[in-house]
Amino acid sequence: MSRSDPIDGARPVLPAPAALVPALGVGAPVALAFVAPTVASAANGGYFPTQWGWSAIVLLLVVGTAVVVRTSVPLGRLEWTMLGGLVAFTGWVALSTVWSVSSSQPVLEAERDLVYVGAVAALLCVASRGSFEWVAGALLAATYSVAMYPLATRLFPGQLAAYPPSIGDQLAAPFGYWNALGVFVAMGMLLAVGFAAHGRSAALRAASAAALVPLACTLYLTFSRGAWLALAAAAVVVFALDPDRLRVGVVVLALALAPALGVVLISRSHALTRQGAELGAAARDGHRVAAALVVLALVQAAVSLALHGVARRIALDRRVGIAAATLLVVLGGVGGGLAIARAGGPTKLVGNAYDAFVSPERPTGQDLNQRLVNLSGSGRADYWRVAWREFTDNPVLGSGAGSYERYWLRDRPNAFFARDAHNLYLEVLAELGPVGLVLLCLALGTPLVAAVRLRRRPLVSAVAAAYVAFLLHAAIDWDWEMTGLTITALLCGGALLVASRPERAARTLTVPVRAAVLALIVPLVAFAFVLQVGNAAIVSAARAADRGDSARATAQARRAKAWNPWSYQPWELLGEVQLARGDLGAARQSFRTAIAKDTASWNLWLELAKASKGSARRQALARAAVLAPRSPEIAELRRASR
Repeated sequence: MSRSDPIDGARPVLPAPAALVPALGVGAPVALAFVAPTVASAANGGYFPTQWGWSAIVLLLVVGTAVVVRTSVPLGRLEWTMLGGLVAFTGWVALSTVWSVSSSQPVLEAERDLVYVGAVAALLCVASRGSFEWVAGALLAATYSVAMYPLATRLFPGQLAAYPPSIGDQLAAPFGYWNALGVFVAMGMLLAVGFAAHGRSAALRAASAAALVPLACTLYLTFSRGAWLALAAAAVVVFALDPDRLRVGVVVLALALAPALGVVLISRSHALTRQGAELGAAARDGHRVAAALVVLALVQAAVSLALHGVARRIALDRRVGIAAATLLVVLGGVGGGLAIARAGGPTKLVGNAYDAFVSPERPTGQDLNQRLVNLSGSGRADYWRVAWREFTDNPVLGSGAGSYERYWLRDRPNAFFARDAHNLYLEVLAELGPVGLVLLCLALGTPLVAAVRLRRRPLVSAVAAAYVAFLLHAAIDWDWEMTGLTITALLCGGALLVASRPERAARTLTVPVRAAVLALIVPLVAFAFVLQVGNAAIVSAARAADRGDSARATAQARRAKAWNPWSYQPWELLGEVQLARGDLGAARQSFRTAIAKDTASWNLWLELAKASKGSARRQALARAAVLAPRSPEIAELRRASR
């Protein structure tokens, strides 16, 4: 409800159950801030469509419940701006179905974005100004809880997960992608620094300080260069915003030693940082490192407890803080100077870094430690070049949400597959045009305004830094597709907005307002449910087809097209089953129906070619070759058809 809406005192007001209202004060936002990121992250990072529907439904129901049981929801102008920006962005994504080459991709993108809308709306509806620190603490607990699992799998190999890990030697679980886990842990480290410096109790400060040890080791074992860069850049935000930056500098210096020792110990462990290490060696090194990390965490907690008196002294004697800040600057300057001198000067350093970034990633051998000093962009220059070309081809509206994959397959300079541009902002510009980018920046930039306004409040700098780490890392990777990671970041941003909520008497929620909100939520819940059933049926059909169970695959494909009639995937699955049975006529019809829903899918044209003969096959192959000229599958079928 807008703050300028008139209130009619004669309107009946829905009473709020007295037992539920207090729970919404602190308990509800804390539960939301802990459960939502933890559950979404644990489920493969929330990457797959089968995980979006239930998430959106639960979060939207939280919003509906809050509107029903609360007497008021006093959102401020900044809160309305972020929420409105996210809603408008999601609507623009859905609207891009009109001009997209695919009728299903924008719908899937909108479904995922609906999860983000639900998460932000739920927090804004259940949280109060006084719950800011509680929400920040819950987010720290969530990142710590999730991060400890992958670390445990490395320190205790073969006990919690299969060894060797199926997704590579870099820590990636539960996200399945090491860079996503890396920036997630980096956000947790920034939150831990905030609580170690500004926690209300000695126990909270000590626990947060101790958490830095395993978090730093988890981050190191991801061997994610982008996550370390995001952490370093976001740390600048901490010192820029925190009014007690001298005290924070002392805390950071005092607490940096134990995590650094843990990282050094791991980096020198051959079995933990080499590809293909034997299970026995990995277990021995892992157990030894685990014991050392426990000791370091205990020492870290003791250092934190001892820091309390020092911190009070710094508050009275700024010379100690200035000395600490000077030491930090000197250390950074010496490190930067050595790097510049070793490179032969600043100009040569920049040139070498650029050349390395645009070059293919050089092999690092079995030593994963070498990956952190490899400056290759891993193909990002090519990803960004194709995204810019996509934008120049469609500079007004973009080519539709989820369309980047089609452009990459057409214009890629190599045979690598990519679904995303590895740059959220450039990809949005390419797919949704300037309007989409403006709406996204409006939504994501609003918490930064709140952070600047609240810069004198404890913990704000740490929460803002965690949020900035995500924003920066999203410019070099596909973080937006990981709902667990993005929810964590958006809740950080939402917490800043809640803390900046103006103090004034809240306006009562009237029956018409509640009814209007529920009238909006109910169809959104229904939309998410329909997509959830359809997505689940698609996955079930694909698994049945892989097992050779054509009867179940056919049944589930037909169920999927009944629930998701706009999607090409049910028709594609149905056509593949029919093709395997030898029913070429039915298969051709199914593939043609799928192509009508996604004209730019090279794979559909390839499947149509497999079900065709003669000139029809040649035409389908020619179209597939235009859409994916570097596809080895197309070349192979062409050779077989000669």
